[in-house]
Amino acid sequence: MRFFKQLTQTLLALVIGFTLCSSSLALKPKKDIIKYTGDIKFKALSTSVDLPFSYTAKKSREVAVAIWLGKKWITSKIITVKKGTSNIVITLPFKKEKLKRGFKYEMRYHIRPVGTTWKETINGNLIHFRAK
Repeated sequence: MRFFKQLTQTLLALVIGFTLCSSSLALKPKKDIIKYTGDIKFKALSTSVDLPFSYTAKKSREVAVAIWLGKKWITSKIITVKKGTSNIVITLPFKKEKLKRGFKYEMRYHIRPVGTTWKETINGNLIHFRAK
């Protein structure tokens, strides 16, 4: 009987230890991820556009967003985000050139280490859209 009591206590301790260990591991991000969470309805001739994203980062990272028309850069912005998981809104200004109705644009975005370039991108995507 004593053997079964010790076995039960040992198994219970292992289960509790594994559960606590698993819980603390689950709180840490597994991978840096950036995701666009808005719609793709951009108005032509706007002076700026607010772009919502969600991200997960293991440490402080840069989030870069750019709008392109073919091979021509239109506008971009880079911000630094804190470690963890959060939602952000990046406001892209259209200073020199505004979006034109009906043209096919690309929104490129990515998350990368602070102080690096697009070549060190960890995660990103691009979305095609037409200004309305």
